[in-house]
Amino acid sequence: MDWEPIFEEEVLELVSDGWFSMNAEQRAIWDTIKVIPEKWTGDNELEEDDEFWVVAVTRTHVLWYNHIVEGFNLSRYLTKGHIVSYQSQQDDLEITLQHAINLGGSS
Repeated sequence: MDWEPIFEEEVLELVSDGWFSMNAEQRAIWDTIKVIPEKWTGDNELEEDDEFWVVAVTRTHVLWYNHIVEGFNLSRYLTKGHIVSYQSQQDDLEITLQHAINLGGSS
């Protein structure tokens, strides 16, 4: 499988694109959970302890970018810095944010 890590600048551009696609409610929630992108490790079946860019954090979930499949994902975490459940969704940011809102995981 051919994939390369993504740089922070590229993640910021994807986040900016996603912000423009958000509705007013999503933007208000986004403003309360967004973080400066930071790399977290995650268990994935392709490569042990790969690093992924986390772009938002709630009490129980993180929104993060999976550079392997090129999409945003929502996963639980137990300790800061480590994504518990690997996901391979190829969603845009506003879609992943809506999943968090629907789960009540936006606070």
